[in-house]
Amino acid sequence: MISRLTGQEITAEEFADMPESEHAELVRGQIVEEPVNNWSHARVVTHVAFILQWITLKLRLGAVYTGDPGMILDRDPDTTRAPDIAFVQTSHLHLVPPSGFSEVIADMVVEVVSPNDSAARVEAKIEEFLEAGVRLAWLLDPRSETLIEFFGGARRVLRGDDRVSGHDVLPGFGIVVRQLLDVDHFPDMMTQP
Repeated sequence: MISRLTGQEITAEEFADMPESEHAELVRGQIVEEPVNNWSHARVVTHVAFILQWITLKLRLGAVYTGDPGMILDRDPDTTRAPDIAFVQTSHLHLVPPSGFSEVIADMVVEVVSPNDSAARVEAKIEEFLEAGVRLAWLLDPRSETLIEFFGGARRVLRGDDRVSGHDVLPGFGIVVRQLLDVDHFPDMMTQP
């Protein structure tokens, strides 16, 4: 991760208008370049997003966003962050803008640690989301085959056959961690009638 310190703070709106903002985020007014993700990272993100999209459509809970949807987490100086996956409950959807960065804070975010990144750096990013008002966050680490769940001020490390829940953010949803990380198979819940 390379920080491009210009000495001059910019706003979220100025950052959104910059063509080079595709693989960068704005942290306290400064541009911070993010690592370009690889194919294995993209595959895990797609798998998890597909599962979340399936359950949110089935239960009519809201909308799932991928492609690093930018959220404004703080102002003056501005901070914009983009999770791998964001979920916004139905009651907030009408507030999400069609373009630019959103001041609507997602109800849930998911971050997947890529092979060229560290779990500690990604966890620090999740802490920023939580401080801004995200209610549920998952940090998935395919290398260690773990999911760290952040909910209600608690941090739980789950793995294998441990079950993670959607709590009141995704009511009615629960899945085994192994199924979230197994990109070669649909989870049992998706293959049952």
